[in-house]
Amino acid sequence: MIQCTESEKPVNQMEAKLRSAHIIRAEALSEPKATYDLNLLDSTIARLYIRPAYFFEAPRTALSDEFWINSLSKTLNDYRFLTGTVTRHSSTRLSLTESDRGCTLEFAETPQLTLSLLRHAQFGSESVPDSLYPSAGIVQDDTTWNSIELLRVRITTLGDGAIVLGASMFHSVWDGHSMFQFIKDWAATARGEGFIPPVRDPVLLRPLSQPQTASTPSATTHAARPAAATPKLSQAPVLENFYVSPSALQELKAYVSSLPLPDGPMRDAASQVSSQDCLAALIWWSLVQTSNARSSKINTVCAYPVNLRTLKRPLVPMEYCGNAWLSMHEKTAKFSINDLIASENGIRMAACAIRHGVMSLTAGHLEEQLARLSSNPPIPDLSILGCFITSWRGFRVYDTDFGFGKPLEFIPLHSKNPHVMVTYIRPMPDDAGNGYKGESGAEFQLCLGQDEMSRLKHNIVFGRHVHWFENGSRSRSVS
Repeated sequence: MIQCTESEKPVNQMEAKLRSAHIIRAEALSEPKATYDLNLLDSTIARLYIRPAYFFEAPRTALSDEFWINSLSKTLNDYRFLTGTVTRHSSTRLSLTESDRGCTLEFAETPQLTLSLLRHAQFGSESVPDSLYPSAGIVQDDTTWNSIELLRVRITTLGDGAIVLGASMFHSVWDGHSMFQFIKDWAATARGEGFIPPVRDPVLLRPLSQPQTASTPSATTHAARPAAATPKLSQAPVLENFYVSPSALQELKAYVSSLPLPDGPMRDAASQVSSQDCLAALIWWSLVQTSNARSSKINTVCAYPVNLRTLKRPLVPMEYCGNAWLSMHEKTAKFSINDLIASENGIRMAACAIRHGVMSLTAGHLEEQLARLSSNPPIPDLSILGCFITSWRGFRVYDTDFGFGKPLEFIPLHSKNPHVMVTYIRPMPDDAGNGYKGESGAEFQLCLGQDEMSRLKHNIVFGRHVHWFENGSRSRSVS
């Protein structure tokens, strides 16, 4: 049996050598808060880890471990909750105990992997090894856990001196908005600058009135719904990167706006539809057409969460640090499969439905949703073909600067689960990695069966606006 040396291994299989690991605690300037219950959105969110990675050019001078350790310790003064422990009491109640437990900061090296190799591979799924992320497991289906590490960070130095910052962050204590802001605040501390402290008020996002206990479903109600059989895959799933250039995104919005308006209240949202609404609608429409599960489903929904901080009338402060997203799909983005994919007009119908959901999220509706969550935890409806699409384009992740330059690339670790159509629409940097210059493009990843991926790429409407990489032949400057 022939064995490959490390340099001969595929890029995505190159292992990182762990050099050291440290427990980082907040400085002794702040005292931990007493144990408190997390709010309803925190307590009912999926129990999983968000795992992003930032890729930086090599600093002009080598950075010491103390550079990262000291700046993280100072930042944790205002993010003290990240050093604590989450305890689960029920399906709708989690509590957080702040402590001096600290968080893990790892330092690793991958001498054979370089930024140029990753660039040549367009940071594709086949080129980014999991070893660049700190190890952390999915605990969503584990009913026994009662102590979860909330934050773990890995700083990896590549063979050419480039830096990769990978993090594993427990979702039930914050969302993507909070997570990216924490990384930016850490970067500001590293530069010797201050930042606006996060708001973490346990009173926020709780129902004003107590729900009626009679509406609480019984245990037998949960058991009465049979679990759907896991679909069998005839081939291994394929994970691929896609991108939409700034000009293509503008063209997509113009194209969607040219389609006939849908009937009903969704028409009122047509003038407010954004380019990312159009992109989410195109992805949803295309995936439903592509899916092998389409023949066994009747309805489809697009779970498109809305950030409560960024509404025209924000429902929580911009600095709120916790989970503050709410999906409105049950109210608007819900159709029969045949109605959605009957023609290209379904793309505008989907875009208007998504925007109508955003516009329908008022303080009154939020209160109704919180009351429902506290008395009747949602049970996934396995009879529908669902997509979960969340946009991170509004998060200025490419402005993150630790003092040696902004990131060239930012990517999340995809779940690589072809049975769950989950995608993050993330901002697209320019060729120099400078981030935003006017309207930014967008990138996303999709994990599909090989036959599904082939059908998607042959979808004329999808391919008209979305690009992908084949043997490095396409560049990001398609605009």
